[in-house]
Amino acid sequence: LPRIIIGLSAPVAMHFIVVFGGEFYSGNTMYFGVGLMKKRVTLLQAVHNLVSVFFWNAMGIVISAFLFTWLTQIFMAEPTLSFIRAAAEAKAKISFGISFARAIPANVLICTAIQMGISAREMTGKLLALHIPLTVYLVAGFEHCITNIVIVTFGVMHGADVDMVFWLFNNLLASTLGNLVGGGLVVGGFVTLLYSWDEEHGNTNMPALETIEGAFKKLAKVPLTLANPFRADPTRRRSVMDVMKGRRGSVVETELEATKKELEAAQDKLREMEEMLLASYAAMTAQGAATAAARVLKEKSFSRENSLSQSVPTTPGPLSVHIPPTRGSNDDVSDLQ
Repeated sequence: LPRIIIGLSAPVAMHFIVVFGGEFYSGNTMYFGVGLMKKRVTLLQAVHNLVSVFFWNAMGIVISAFLFTWLTQIFMAEPTLSFIRAAAEAKAKISFGISFARAIPANVLICTAIQMGISAREMTGKLLALHIPLTVYLVAGFEHCITNIVIVTFGVMHGADVDMVFWLFNNLLASTLGNLVGGGLVVGGFVTLLYSWDEEHGNTNMPALETIEGAFKKLAKVPLTLANPFRADPTRRRSVMDVMKGRRGSVVETELEATKKELEAAQDKLREMEEMLLASYAAMTAQGAATAAARVLKEKSFSRENSLSQSVPTTPGPLSVHIPPTRGSNDDVSDLQ
């Protein structure tokens, strides 16, 4: 339970260091490891920075412990007092080899957290990326030189029985060297191989092929007789670098050939679509022309019929004559009867 509590609370210090741009020995081992591998800094500059930062980190811990823990007496009550003493005495009894071995994964986790923290854009992502790996390292019980200074300083101020000479050599020196290996060689080496660190643009997130090739420079100077897998003269003596470049060139040629075939297929499809569109346009044009001709013919026939109907005269109907009856006609008829 105490480890879990410390593991959840202690990483807050790393939040302030990364967010406000502070100098920290563990993170600087990774930075200068990459700088040395990429020849951006000299060995003297790296040693000067790491020694200076380590010294001032230690001084800050001692001054803060005196001002904020010893003078305030916040750890004088039990069981906190016994826990601090026991933790400091346990650190002073670890052997050199164990301290060195535990320090390598400790700084691997710390530098991984820093790398993820500086890569995150949102503040929430930064804090989570910094917090989780540090919690893992603290709960697991790995050794970290700066943390060991904190624990032993607190313990000595509160009456812990610590052999300082034994602790300085077997724990502090061993954990400092182990942290250097974990941060500078392990994490720094992988970061150098995975990413291209450019002097002007920083981390460009591009594969560092130059670094991979640089790792084979010594081998490249030794000529080796290898069977040529690219149908060249198999008796030709080729270096390792020639083989690597040849393979990479064949891969590029294969990709270009595949891209060329895809472009040709796309051009064929476009040509077919163009022909279909032209045929559709021609059919629509012919249909429109036929419709227009039929309309013209219909209009001409209609006008001709109108002109004929106006030129032919109409025949008169039969004449009808109305003869009015005469007076006395009825009497004459009756007389005849």
